Amino acid sequence: MKRMSDREPIDDPLGLAGTVPDGRLRFAEAVEHEGGVTVYAATHLELGREVLVECVDLRPPVVDAEARRSVLEAMREELQLVHGLCDASPAVARVLGVSSLLTPSDRWVPYVVRERLAG
Repeated sequence: MKRMSDREPIDDPLGLAGTVPDGRLRFAEAVEHEGGVTVYAATHLELGREVLVECVDLRPPVVDAEARRSVLEAMREELQLVHGLCDASPAVARVLGVSSLLTPSDRWVPYVVRERLAG
């Protein structure tokens, strides 16, 4: 697993670095990748904050609108569980939102936005 602390460049499998695909997030670089999840350093343009964005590259791709809604609903339910942990410990990055975007190659990708903790 490549981690942020490795500080060596990692692959950008979704091609999001340097893009603003949904008008809310400016993706800077991929900072971690494991399995089907790529974590990006980004700027949340509405909040004016540096964040981490966990993008899930689903295989096979989810193309059905109902299936996409189900994926996002499951992620939102998980967000509610994690939110309680965030309140209990300052060492857990708060989740700021769940949404989805289309990559430059037109892949639908759900994502989670988390605050970026120092360190």
